[in-house]
Amino acid sequence: MSDTVVNSVWFTPMGGQCIGIVMVETEYDGIVFYIGNGVGHSKENDEARIVERGARFPWDAGAKLFGIEAKEKQA
Repeated sequence: MSDTVVNSVWFTPMGGQCIGIVMVETEYDGIVFYIGNGVGHSKENDEARIVERGARFPWDAGAKLFGIEAKEKQA
């Protein structure tokens, strides 16, 4: 199993690139979250870019944002 994007949320600041938070199901860590910027041409490409180059987003904040329970944190 490779990392699989489950969901994403996007914020677009005025006059800037889009900022995304991506929820990913990983083989060893379960659900993790990444935050980063996208170019805005393709959702899938931007999600991949954030997973590859983004920063880890705090788990508790990501869980609240995506409405998931803390029990899902463990794989």
